[in-house]
Amino acid sequence: MWNLWQDSFPLKVRGIHLVNEPMFFQPVFAMIRPFLPDKIRKRIHMHGADFKETLSDFFSPSVLPPEYGGEGPGIEGVCQAWTNKLLQSEAVLQQIATHPTGDITIPPEDCWISETVEAEQLLEG
Repeated sequence: MWNLWQDSFPLKVRGIHLVNEPMFFQPVFAMIRPFLPDKIRKRIHMHGADFKETLSDFFSPSVLPPEYGGEGPGIEGVCQAWTNKLLQSEAVLQQIATHPTGDITIPPEDCWISETVEAEQLLEG
């Protein structure tokens, strides 16, 4: 099953970090863990309730929101900015949804992802 999931998504999973997971999760995961490839097993990290201290072992404070012990933009602000961006892009989303392959040309002014612009917007808050 893991191979199917892994081969179906064009992603490289560098780490799976679970925070404040329920108490029952660790024993359940202990039963599943032996069936996962060693490489994936090493990439799954459970931080529990003390996640603010342990997340800093993996992530720079500048990318973590204050709610997780970091100095980055807050979750509420990022969610609101993303919601606004989606609402502003309704026409583009409808084009993608109606095109059989989702392969459309998006003018630069309508492009969502620009590393420079995104970084500046996040820093501005």
